Amino acid sequence: MNILVLPAQAYHVRSKYLARGLNNLGHKTTYMKALKPLPYNLDIILSLPHYFLKTLVNSYTLAIGAKPYPNVVLPLLLKKLFGTIIIMDVDDLDYGYKKGILSSLLKNFQKLFLKYFDLIIYHNENIKNLLTESFRINPDKTYRLDQGVDLEIFQCGDDLVKQNRLDNHPPKEKVIAYTAHLNSAADLTPILKAFKLVIQKMPKVKLMVIGGGQRQGEFENLVAKLDLQDNVFFTDTLPPQDVAKHLCTADLALVYYEDREVNYYRASVKIREYLALGLPVVCNDICDLAIFRDYTYQTNFDLSLYSDKIIEVLRTKGDGREKQSRQFIVNNFNWKTITATFLEFLYQKFR
Repeated sequence: MNILVLPAQAYHVRSKYLARGLNNLGHKTTYMKALKPLPYNLDIILSLPHYFLKTLVNSYTLAIGAKPYPNVVLPLLLKKLFGTIIIMDVDDLDYGYKKGILSSLLKNFQKLFLKYFDLIIYHNENIKNLLTESFRINPDKTYRLDQGVDLEIFQCGDDLVKQNRLDNHPPKEKVIAYTAHLNSAADLTPILKAFKLVIQKMPKVKLMVIGGGQRQGEFENLVAKLDLQDNVFFTDTLPPQDVAKHLCTADLALVYYEDREVNYYRASVKIREYLALGLPVVCNDICDLAIFRDYTYQTNFDLSLYSDKIIEVLRTKGDGREKQSRQFIVNNFNWKTITATFLEFLYQKFR
C-alpha cells in the first residue's frame, strides 16, 4: 500500500512512530511534516493550504490523520472523493485544551466531520465512549491503537549512558527526570510545586525537565518564582535518542496529571518510555496511569503525599518493582507489535 500519515502539529510523536512502523513493514509511507509549532496554533491555520496542495498532487491507498483539526480533516475528506481510505487518530480530548467559543467550535467541527471517516482509531476507552455515545460513531468504525514505545531507542545499559551519568551529575546528587512537550497539555506546574516540597527535605536533588515548547519561558519564570533555579534545569527539545540517554542518567522519573477532564482521555507516552528503561517512577493514579500500578509508586492527587513518595523512593531506592517493567512494556506496548496487529486489521477490514 501507498500510505500517507498527516499530523496536525509538528510535535506529534505518536504519528511518527506509526508511520515508521508501517514503512518498516514494507509499505511506502509518506510522513508529511507539519509546520514548526507557532503561537496560538497558527501552525494549524497556515498548514491548511500547504496540506491541500501536497495531498492533491499525490495518490494514496490509505491516509491516516493525526488529530482531528481542520488542517488534517478537510484535506483528507477531499482525498476520500478520489477513492482514498481515510482514517483519523483521535488521541486526546483536543477541544478540552481550548477555551470558550474556540473549544465549542472545535468540538462541533469534530462531531460534524468525524463520522465521514472510514475508521477512527483511539488509545483510551474514554475516547471510544465519547466517539460512540456523544459523536454517534458506529463502534464498528473504531479501533484501539495502543500508545506504544520504540524499544530500540528506549533501552538503558550501555557504557556511554553510564559514563554520561558520571560526567553530568555528581555521585551523591540525586536526579529526577520529567519529559514533556511544554505546551497546553504539560502538567509541569504541580510537578514544580511538589519538587519545592522535596528539596526542603533533600536540598541536593535536581530536576531535569527534558523537552521544550511554547510554554518553556512560562515554566522558567515559575521556577524563578519558586526559587528553584539551582535545582531545576531544562534541556530544550531533543530527538528521541537523546531523550532516552538523558533519562538513563536519572535516579527517578515523574508523571503527574491534574484532576481535570482532559487528563481522563490521555494515554501517557512518558510513563511507557520510563518503564521501558526500567526507571523507578512516581506518579498519581489517574485513569491510564492506573494500568501501571504494579510497576510504579503511586499516590493520589495530594501534592504533599506525592512529594513524600518521591523522597521515600529516592531514599530507599524503592522495592524493585520497576525491574519487571520493561518486560511488561515489551509484552503490551511495543510499537512493532502494535503496528503489525493494526496492519492485519486493515487488511481484513478493507480487503
